[in-house]
Amino acid sequence: VSGAHLQAARDGGYLVGRAITQEKGFSAAAVVSGITNLICNTGTNDIPSYTPDYLEGEFWEKRRLWEDRSPILNAQNASTPTLILHGNDDRRVPVTQGHELRTALKRNNVRTQMVVYPRERHGIEAPKFQCDALNRVLKWIDYHVLQRQSADAVE
Repeated sequence: VSGAHLQAARDGGYLVGRAITQEKGFSAAAVVSGITNLICNTGTNDIPSYTPDYLEGEFWEKRRLWEDRSPILNAQNASTPTLILHGNDDRRVPVTQGHELRTALKRNNVRTQMVVYPRERHGIEAPKFQCDALNRVLKWIDYHVLQRQSADAVE
């Protein structure tokens, strides 16, 4: 796994959250800076027009669509062990999005672990934190996919 792979994972944070709340059968997942609640994210991020433009309407106009597309509102379907990585100073997708997902997964008895990186914005960019994030993802995969024992792979 390289920095480019972490970038790809970051860009797909929302999609990973959506996938684990829609489909069963994944062995493990890593959500990096992922949007989990479209309505809350729209009201708290630095580009409030992004999601309404993408979904072609405000949440009060297309409520069912927004609810259907928000991973957090489908968390009861999740069963995939999920690692959540988030920057504490993320203004694009505030860290509360990660906390919401972690709480929902825990309440549904899904194995999850969350790591918040200080001073990081959207994605993980500081080299020491990139190394940490990549190592955590590898350990998560080793434990949940390859079934190799790793004492610190799970919370």
